[in-house]
Amino acid sequence: MKILLIAVNMKEFYTPLALLYLKAVLLKDRYLRKKVKVEIKEFSIYNTDDFILHEIQKYNPQIIGFSCYVWNINRILTLLYDIKKINRNVKVIMGGPQVSPISKILLKQNNQIDIIVKGEGEVIFLKLIKSLLHSGKGINKISGIAYRHNGRIIDNPEGEIIADLDSIPSPYLSNALNLSDKEVCLETQRGCIFKCNFCYYNKGLDRLRFFSIERVKEDLSFLLRQKLRSIYLMDPVFNVNVDRAKEICKFIIKKNKNSVMFHTEIRAELVDEEMAELFDKANIKYLEIGLQSSKDETLRLINRKLNIKNFVNGINLLKKYDLLTEIQLIVGLPGDTLRSFKKSLKFVLDIEPKVVRVARLQVLPGTKIWCNAKKLGIIYEENPPYYFLKSSSFSFEDAIKTQKIINSLELFGDRLIIKYLCKEGEIKLLDFINLWIQWCSDDSLLLNYTDTNTLISKVQKFIKYFCRKNNIDFNFYNILLQKEKGANFWIRKGKEQWELLEKSYYGK
Repeated sequence: MKILLIAVNMKEFYTPLALLYLKAVLLKDRYLRKKVKVEIKEFSIYNTDDFILHEIQKYNPQIIGFSCYVWNINRILTLLYDIKKINRNVKVIMGGPQVSPISKILLKQNNQIDIIVKGEGEVIFLKLIKSLLHSGKGINKISGIAYRHNGRIIDNPEGEIIADLDSIPSPYLSNALNLSDKEVCLETQRGCIFKCNFCYYNKGLDRLRFFSIERVKEDLSFLLRQKLRSIYLMDPVFNVNVDRAKEICKFIIKKNKNSVMFHTEIRAELVDEEMAELFDKANIKYLEIGLQSSKDETLRLINRKLNIKNFVNGINLLKKYDLLTEIQLIVGLPGDTLRSFKKSLKFVLDIEPKVVRVARLQVLPGTKIWCNAKKLGIIYEENPPYYFLKSSSFSFEDAIKTQKIINSLELFGDRLIIKYLCKEGEIKLLDFINLWIQWCSDDSLLLNYTDTNTLISKVQKFIKYFCRKNNIDFNFYNILLQKEKGANFWIRKGKEQWELLEKSYYGK
């Protein structure tokens, strides 16, 4: 039996971890490894249908498995129509956080889907493939799937969680992969003790589980010998167990001879001096930190606790070691208002992290907010990516005003030119952004950045206006603008590029 596992990626350099697990599990099974041939194919959401369909047909699989997320589900559903037209007998299996909580709905709406795997897929997928090898015998007894049978949709009970994560074969030691210039995704744990109502990270699972420290070290030992772009430790909160996180950092310091850079997500409140120093020495340089809101009522409504003093202290420790911190906010959470959003944004900008990222709330299926959206007065897009539109505390008009701020922050927020311009003009970044929005007054630019040339011209004119208003030498900044224009001003720069820019432009 030929099985094709497909990843439709937003960013092509990430390794498809979920599919690597599935392939490793199938090939570890003594019975199946003689019966199946498993391949993984990666595509970009920007690839044409013709190219993707051609590549699928070349392999001519009997089973196709898709890993589904909010960013690729629409693309996948579109492809399914033609996949089934080309080969009506191919079995289509879907899994992932985008389909698990709404499996029955998707099966009713899309006749092209045959089976949906709900929750953790490794053990379920193994049982499913064994069943399909025998024409679906015993499929009714497999927990954790929903499927189509004789025109009816059958929703089997939920599957059990995998208690021993080490029982899952290593996705990298078990697969022959070219990891050159890849950002490798690696888990050290599953689940999340922080039950935030907007998040599906814990996937409905009721407890936090860890891969053994020996297993983590074994995977890291292998990966750190490869020529990687970086490693993404994709735990919901890497430092949730402080002592364990420190032990992993110390191991990385010992083994990271190639200075591979790491990226992960943490809670700032759990950072102490030792941990910040270990992050630095381990080359864990990019740290995502979800604040989401600083409003007490909103934090209460989303079941999230925040110790402001410890949060700020943790951020300051990370800044002390010059780590690239990205603080994240979400607009449209329950109880949020335009005023409270601006207050939260001001709070974050005053801390001066390297990057501030603001996103509109996505009302993701399976989350508490999704279940209680009507009660909470939240209106959102019916289809992925399920963006928040308005709520009882946040009008659509205010949401549009907020989107202008978000877009402007993306435009200016981490650019050295703007940083130094604000410093010379003695103005806060948020005030600079508000001035830009008021001066520009062009919704087609503020809400839609498709016309890059017009945007660049408008920004240049605004900076000229700002310089004249504040008696600043515009010629100096215009030279910098021209340099950045050549390097593509509108693409975010990494930490190394910024350091080079600072040394080049500012003599640092």
